[in-house]
This record gives sequence, C-alpha cells and structure tokens, in this order.
Amino acid sequence: MMNPILAKWRFWQVDVAAMAAWGVMIAVVVFGGYRPLIQRHGVCEAEARELAREREELKTVQTAVSAMERKLDQLQRSLDGSFIRLDAISSLNRRLGELTALAGEMELKVDETAAGNPAATEHYCIIPVHLSGSGSYDRCTEFLHQLRLRFADIRLGRVELTGSPDGTGLFRLEVRWYAAPTTAGERVQT
Repeated sequence: MMNPILAKWRFWQVDVAAMAAWGVMIAVVVFGGYRPLIQRHGVCEAEARELAREREELKTVQTAVSAMERKLDQLQRSLDGSFIRLDAISSLNRRLGELTALAGEMELKVDETAAGNPAATEHYCIIPVHLSGSGSYDRCTEFLHQLRLRFADIRLGRVELTGSPDGTGLFRLEVRWYAAPTTAGERVQT
C-alpha cells in the first residue's frame, strides 16, 4: 500500500532523483571546491602573515645595514685622516738630525745618537734609534711630548731619566722609527 500523499504525487521518483542529484552536486561543490578553497584561503592567510613578518625582519636588517654603512663610512674617513706617509730608509741621517734639532730646541744636550739594525716587514721597516744626553726633567718631558706631536712615524720604546740635586739629569731614549719598506739592494747607513 502506498502512502496517499505519494499516490497523488506522481512524479515523486523524479523529484527524489533530482534531490539526490542536488545533494551530490552540493557534496561535490563543498568537498571538491569550497573546502579546498577554504583550506587554500587559510594557507594564503598564513603565507601573508609570514610575508609580513619577513618584511619586518627585512626592515630591521636594512636599518642595521644602513647603520653599519654609516659606521664604515665614518671609520673610512677617520682612517683617511690618519694616514702616515713613511719616509725611505735612505733619509735616516736627516731624521737623526731632526731629532737632534728638536732636542736642541728643548734645551737638551745630546751626547749620542745611534741607529740600530732595521727590522723589515712587508709594509714598513722598524729602525731602533738610541738618543742619550742631559737636560732638566721638565725639558725632557717636553721633548717627549713634542716628539709625539711632530713625528707620527716614531714610537717611544724606552725612557731612562736620572736626576741630580741641581735639577739637571741624564736621559736615555730608545725610539722606533717606522720607515717605508726597502727595495731590493737598498742599504741603511748607520
């Protein structure tokens, strides 16, 4: 026996088939299109967040690089201003004369000047220079100060000062003169 409503509804089988077809289409759309679309949308949002984070990181790195470039430029300018031109070893006698003249300006009496054997490196030669003489302690300290100011290529190695009750004393200095590297065959006269 058939349901009376279904009996009046003559095309119920067609309608059920249509509803089933609609159900299948909805399932296909949901599982075949909509769900992957939603999943893809979630992936896109995650990638957008990652991109934003990486852009922030890039901004931080660019700021750091910019600061480093400014610091490098500042150091380069500082280095350019501190360039010391080294004289050739052949001008050793002139340099010894300049040291003796400076000592005379400082009212020191130089008894001995002598240059030692040069030690060569790839970029410079180091020549030890010995100075000894007499003068007051104040004049010796002023000589050391002027030595530093006037001769950027000379570094102080050792200082010996001995005094006497009358205010005069003896000094012995060992300095290192930095000269340009030697060329083949160049000799130092000491």
